[in-house]
Amino acid sequence: MIVGSRPTAPSLASSYDSEHARFTFRMATPWRLAPDGYHLRGDGLSAVLPLRGPTPGLRRLAVARGSRPARWPGPILAVQSVQAADRPAFPVGFAATRPEHRLRTNLIDLDLAATERCPLRVHLYWSAAATNQIDFEALVTTLHEFERLEVQTRSESVAKSLSASAELFVRAAGAPGRWLDVCAALRAGFDHLVLARDRNAAHLSLDGRPPGLDRTMLAGRFAAPLICYRPAGQSWSYVEMSHPDDCVRVIIVRRRDAVAWSFSLFGLDIEKGVILRGRVRGAVVARQGDLRRAEWLYRQFTAEPPHLSV
Repeated sequence: MIVGSRPTAPSLASSYDSEHARFTFRMATPWRLAPDGYHLRGDGLSAVLPLRGPTPGLRRLAVARGSRPARWPGPILAVQSVQAADRPAFPVGFAATRPEHRLRTNLIDLDLAATERCPLRVHLYWSAAATNQIDFEALVTTLHEFERLEVQTRSESVAKSLSASAELFVRAAGAPGRWLDVCAALRAGFDHLVLARDRNAAHLSLDGRPPGLDRTMLAGRFAAPLICYRPAGQSWSYVEMSHPDDCVRVIIVRRRDAVAWSFSLFGLDIEKGVILRGRVRGAVVARQGDLRRAEWLYRQFTAEPPHLSV
């Protein structure tokens, strides 16, 4: 059984070989394998995907837009942990040796086997098929039964976002086009901000899993699992979204002067042998009109037809 899916199309480029008077085809990829992991050199974006350490995801993101280069250490489009009712969080990361991995055209495929620390098989995929856009998928295979299983992604802002003029918005429920100013709420003294999909999803915040309720603000429902981050001093914004069928909570966390956000995926009671698939997309857009552009990209993302395999 597979829950959730999204198409991942290969990028096929052709060139004409005049010497041999025939067409030859090559598979174009923006990824390159290096000693420290995979390097992305795409149109407008570059990043590193390390193959060691906790919270697998992109680091050292660089955006070739505007006159001031961004120094964004990350993680971005990462997976942090797996949680279930009445259990401590299972951290997701690499063992001492490199995980199974392969490059398939524009797609990085990492396979993290089940361990004592994380008793689930976790498949992670990153692809960069479109300009200024990166897609991430987490595919989890359960080896046991779990109640209210939840996979938490993670992206973190540039340092000192709370003390600078950076802004972070979540598409909140209520009036059409309402965006919640997250940094304003965090500056007011809260360490965690949680927006849930519905009442049942809000209950996930009450069963003992992080974040705790001592300094948490339950900020109602989200209209869409959609984030817009405006780094200080840049002419661009970063938009990140999950599919509404996959995401049950949006969690924003203060980390010193930085801000991290997570999409909590699934929140389901799962039997042994079930495969869950969650989808997240990140994109860089022009600062002017960024919120309207974010909503347009979100509608495009959610309208994409599902598929049954990666």
